[in-house]
Amino acid sequence: SLFFFSRGVPLKVMEFPYEAELEELCPVCGDKVSGYHYGLLTCESCKGFFKRTVQNNKRYTCAENQDCKIDKTQRKRCPFCRFQKCLNVGMRLEGRRSFIFVCFIHSFIFFTFFFTVNKKTSVCFVLSDQISFR
Repeated sequence: SLFFFSRGVPLKVMEFPYEAELEELCPVCGDKVSGYHYGLLTCESCKGFFKRTVQNNKRYTCAENQDCKIDKTQRKRCPFCRFQKCLNVGMRLEGRRSFIFVCFIHSFIFFTFFFTVNKKTSVCFVLSDQISFR
């Protein structure tokens, strides 16, 4: 197990196979994931929806019983239920700063503080003092 230090605090290192992880489906709508966004693997559409909802402080209402089906084809029908599902599966604003990715591409190392990982990356390491994947 590797450890790095940030301001004297040890950071755990976790390796994950990049290609295998991105085979997963978005836990909100079932579309193909594009990377880590707001704390977990999600698709671009749900990433953007969550970001706009939070940044613009949007308030939604549900025309049904607050249990609308959210999937790839119907995700735009009820923003209230979609946002609730985002929260229920674990999306969180503070997730943007929870991890540091160290990615190795052709012998070059770069650090990024964002959850979207370049699709050319073959292996990534997640450095964090609070690793919690669902």
